Amino acid sequence: RTVDGGANWSVTQVPLGDLPFIANMSVVDENTAFISGLDQFGNAKTLKTSNGSQTWEVSPVGWDPVVSWPDYIHAFSPAKACVIGDPRDGEFEIYTTSSGGIEWFKVGGANIPNPLPGEFGFNNVGDVWGNTIWFGTSSGRIFRSQNSGLTWLVAQTPLPVVNSISFSDPDNGLVGAFDLHTSIIAHTADGGTNWTNITPLDGQFRILGIEYIPNSPVILIGIT
Repeated sequence: RTVDGGANWSVTQVPLGDLPFIANMSVVDENTAFISGLDQFGNAKTLKTSNGSQTWEVSPVGWDPVVSWPDYIHAFSPAKACVIGDPRDGEFEIYTTSSGGIEWFKVGGANIPNPLPGEFGFNNVGDVWGNTIWFGTSSGRIFRSQNSGLTWLVAQTPLPVVNSISFSDPDNGLVGAFDLHTSIIAHTADGGTNWTNITPLDGQFRILGIEYIPNSPVILIGIT
């Protein structure tokens, strides 16, 4: 954690066991943040700090200790958050809270499009604008909720998988995918309902991340 723009850093340990894995973090303010991750690469946990990461408390999401795998968490405000996990019992495992993580409620399967056979999400492959939240999957699909995770729609992109995603506003967004031989980028102008392949890169690149820079015409794409 830095409080001076990166000049100095303090380090604390997140209580996730001897083999910790943090899927992603969502920062609310200078004191409050949520983390989704795994303890010993199996025991899924969601944690919260209210004192600038000095201490972390387990937030009681209904993860299964064996089969759940969290992918993406976002806090829309100090009270309201959504956390997304891979499919479990035939549905993507999604929870929401309106109490700052004191209580979480599982989103019913009727409100989430069914996963395709073998489909799963990726760690930290999601984005948020206002109350709209998106996440990408291994089948090249984008799930979108416009009410902070309570109900969802899904659309197929031109990509075989979605490894990165970024939106500049509720309508315009980019997704990227890579395999061992090529990279693909697609654009949407309607929030993710329709997508167009706009791949601007030639050669054998792997796209590691796409990010719009706020209040700027610049887009950063990390490749290797």
